[in-house]
Parts: sequence; C-alpha cells; structure tokens
Amino acid sequence: MSDEFHISSFIVQSKPDCMQVLIDQLMNLPGVEVHQTSPEGKIVVTLECQHTGEISDTTAAIGRMPGVLSCNMVFHQIEQETDNRIPTHTP
Repeated sequence: MSDEFHISSFIVQSKPDCMQVLIDQLMNLPGVEVHQTSPEGKIVVTLECQHTGEISDTTAAIGRMPGVLSCNMVFHQIEQETDNRIPTHTP
C-alpha cells in the first residue's frame, strides 16, 4: 500500500500590524508550522498533508484571513509513504 505525502512551503505576506494575530491563526491550522517572520510582514510557513486538495483548502483559508495580502507557494514535494509492515506468509 502506498499513499502520497505532500510537503510544501509558502511565503505569506501580511500587513505588519496584523502579523501576530495572523501567526496565531496560522499555527491553529492542521499541518501548518510557522518558521520565520520579518518586521515587514513576511511569514514563512510549511504545510504537511496527504492530498493536493488539502493544500488548496489551506491556502484558500489563509488567503481569507484578515490582514493577509498574499500567500505564494515556494516549494512542493510529493513523497510516497510505503507500508512497512512485515508481510505474513500464508502457506
């Protein structure tokens, strides 16, 4: 059995005066981690999820947050999760 696992990163540009509230909201989204910020309002985030639809849903949710000016993908990688169970032998 094999499932996709998506890792992506984004630059979220926010209004500087809204940044802290926005960071708190971002950290409450499933699979999202905040890694870096700048005083100008740039926020570097990563997203780990199972499906591309989750990426679209999450970026759409970010785009609707108050104070967000843009949310641009920088990186996207698809990994294959494999089932590492030991196979059972049936005679």
